[in-house]
Amino acid sequence: MRFEVENGKGTLIDRSGNSVSWIVYEILENQIHLIETHTATGFQGKGFAGKAVEEMIKHSEDRFEKIMVSCPYIKHWISKNRYESKKVEFTELLKLKESIDFFNRYHEPEAKAEYLDYASNSVRVRFSGYMCRTCGVYDYFEDIIQDVDAEVVDYQEADDDSFIVTYRLKKL
Repeated sequence: MRFEVENGKGTLIDRSGNSVSWIVYEILENQIHLIETHTATGFQGKGFAGKAVEEMIKHSEDRFEKIMVSCPYIKHWISKNRYESKKVEFTELLKLKESIDFFNRYHEPEAKAEYLDYASNSVRVRFSGYMCRTCGVYDYFEDIIQDVDAEVVDYQEADDDSFIVTYRLKKL
């Protein structure tokens, strides 16, 4: 196994050259922002994501003043491995992702929220389900940001009767 960090991605590569797990990141001044973790199809459940997180944390610890974490899996890894560092800081984006999970526990199947992507403090979330579209659909959009410093900036109904909602995080 080897670990490569370049172009916004920290990638764990097996001996055959397969990218088995990777972390998407961005660099903000002297901070690294760890956005999300992925594992390739067929490689899940084998510990590769944990190894990628471990390598990314090692890589980041000496290079950056802060390690900003927006990935629930990385937060879980930090807790499970009792990793302690004054450099690690959890973000509003992480709060939003956790809020989406909480929302789905209580609203699914009537309404389901799905994190789509993040770019420049802007987050897109898809809402689907058999929500009442006439009287309260906007309430669902606001529900997931009750404890998050964010605001709804746009929403559009998609062709599949879902809604794509764009949020602006007031701080990372």
